[in-house]
This record gives sequence, structure tokens and C-alpha cells, in this order.
Amino acid sequence: MKILHVLEKETGEQWTGVVFHHKSTPAGNLASRPMRLCEAIAESYAQPLILPSELIECPGAHRSLALGWFNSDELAYEISQKTSMPQIMVNRAVKSTPCLNFPIAALTLGKLESPDVVVSYLRPNAAMKIIRRWQEVNGREIATKLSTFMAVCGGVVVKAHKLREICFSFGCPDSRKYGKIEDDKLIIGMPYQLAKQLFEKG
Repeated sequence: MKILHVLEKETGEQWTGVVFHHKSTPAGNLASRPMRLCEAIAESYAQPLILPSELIECPGAHRSLALGWFNSDELAYEISQKTSMPQIMVNRAVKSTPCLNFPIAALTLGKLESPDVVVSYLRPNAAMKIIRRWQEVNGREIATKLSTFMAVCGGVVVKAHKLREICFSFGCPDSRKYGKIEDDKLIIGMPYQLAKQLFEKG
């Protein structure tokens, strides 16, 4: 059984896979309009979606995916202006958020056979099942850091891919708005291979 189906059975929530394409944009169901990564994740629950880099419109995702359109200082300034938080504090948060080392050409999202990362918007009781399974396998508590900056793109999708670990987030204002994340849900992501290790039977 595909690991995404296993995760959906275990948690009772929808999951999607994310594949990073660094060289070219594959053929398939291309996004028809610009969108944020968190928004694309929500749409990919219904059908697979290919999101070319030129259609990714969120500055936080540009920085997280190494697209080079916003450097850390520029992004911190944008967020500071929007939130009225001191730029020095925002800059610290931005620089501590993981980003890819090389830019992407596109992302594929959806019910994929072997994605790089698996992602879901989960209710707390479903997230508890993931954490409990991780503790059963590893024999210790899980440690995580939380941020409300670039919460889905950098704090979950890219962080899980780079650090090879389970990542959680409570979202950021934009991801909750555009990603249609309900008030009673949080975001979780992990590498595909880790998901297989935790939940594949036999």
C-alpha cells in the first residue's frame, strides 16, 4: 500500500507528497495561476499539481526554495512592514529558517508514489498518533522548534527535506489564509523515507 494511503488510514486526514525538480518542469497538470506553496498543498489533495517556479508568488517561498527573488534582509523588511515587528527580530527569524541550497525549476504535489516529502494539515489528535509512532520506533521524545515565519514552505516542507526529520508548524497568517488551514489544524511534514520507516508494515 502506498505510504500516503497508510498515513491517511492512520490519521484520518488527507496527505500529499512533494517532489523537488531542480533541472526542468515535468509534463502534467500545470498550475493555471500563480499561487503560494501552502495554497498548492491544499489544492493537491484533490488532484496532482505541478507548480513551476515562475508561478510561485509568495516571497517566503521564493527564499525557502532558493529562487533568489528575495534575500533574507529584503524579506525581513517586507515582513516587518507588514507586521510592525522590529526588523532586527524578523531578520533573525528569517535567517534561522531553512532554505534549499539550489533553486528549483518546479514542484510536483499530490498522491505521488515516491515523493521527497509528505505533508498534511492535521488535527492535534492525528498529530499525536504520528508523534507516538515516532517514539515507539525511536524510544525517546521528539524535539522540535516552532516559528510563525514561512511556516509551511520553509518551516515544514524545506526543513523536513533538508534536516530529514519530522517538522511541525502552527502556520503563519498567510498560510492559514491562502492554504485554507482550519483553526483546529496544524501542519506536519516529514521525508518520504522516514514515513516509510515509521509506518510501512513488514
